[in-house]
Amino acid sequence: MLKKLIGQIVKADDGKFAALTSAMAQNGVLLYVPKNVQVEQPLHSVLWGPGANLAHFSHLIVHVEAGASVTYVHEAASPDETSPAMHAGIVEIHVGEDANLKFVELQSWGRHVWNFSHERARVERGGNLDWIFGAVGSRLTKKLFRFRSRRSRRTRQNVWFLFYRCYTTS
Repeated sequence: MLKKLIGQIVKADDGKFAALTSAMAQNGVLLYVPKNVQVEQPLHSVLWGPGANLAHFSHLIVHVEAGASVTYVHEAASPDETSPAMHAGIVEIHVGEDANLKFVELQSWGRHVWNFSHERARVERGGNLDWIFGAVGSRLTKKLFRFRSRRSRRTRQNVWFLFYRCYTTS
């Protein structure tokens, strides 16, 4: 299944950080919700990130089939260190026809982390994506967001409290 889903929404040739992460991802999450399954309790994952003088690469895939529903909370965090570190990540989200996904993404990187992320979502007809993003921390965060939808509903809410700099591209 992973082979079928990985790289379908964020391609390795989407940029240098997408290429690097596609080649070097050390860990990640695959959340697959089958057709018409209603997950009643929120699901939660934590990515504990890099220490000092390290590069860390992650890949997150959320695939919600037609008619399914789930709430998913994903946290990315690290301690504060004095020497720099880097995180590069990919987030790929697919919401099927008449499916519902509430995705809460929380970032709490230490002040030493340079964070680069490619995040894309595809929402099919009648699907619903509520994406909430909250960021506290990091030396620099650069996020590339892209949505593709077909007669669907999607919302995105962002809250940023960063120590230094943040760049987003939509």
